Amino acid sequence: MQTLEKSKEKTLSLQEQNELWPDFRRMREMMESFWQRPWSLPALPGQALSVNMFRDGSNLVVEAHLPGVNKADIKVKIENSSLTIEADHKEEDKRDEKEHFFREIRHQHFFRRIPLPMEVDEENAKATFEGGVLHMKFPILKPDAATPKTISID
Repeated sequence: MQTLEKSKEKTLSLQEQNELWPDFRRMREMMESFWQRPWSLPALPGQALSVNMFRDGSNLVVEAHLPGVNKADIKVKIENSSLTIEADHKEEDKRDEKEHFFREIRHQHFFRRIPLPMEVDEENAKATFEGGVLHMKFPILKPDAATPKTISID
């Protein structure tokens, strides 16, 4: 006689499932960043550089979120049709608490290389850094060529 046993597998609650999504997102970001810069290690959690890129009329606009970074610690360059953004953030926190000295040093290196979707005029590019957000505006060369064309099929 065969006895049926109840499965001992635990089903994750909705809360437990929701707690896993940030880990999956970070894993996906690390994998994507590896292919953008294959000769260096993927960014550690918390060091991924969030970027928005969109077309605004005849300009390509890029926004990079760099909270806590000083403007002097940001490097931006265009090379081989790719935009590279690098920044360093070093923070030192010293506290004296009840005869106990506590010190933390944090250093983060942000890096992102993004292939540009169209040819831009890097000589007339403009960039500002305000409120932890780097705003860059690149005039598009040959704006008509960058516009998708619909081809009819006969």
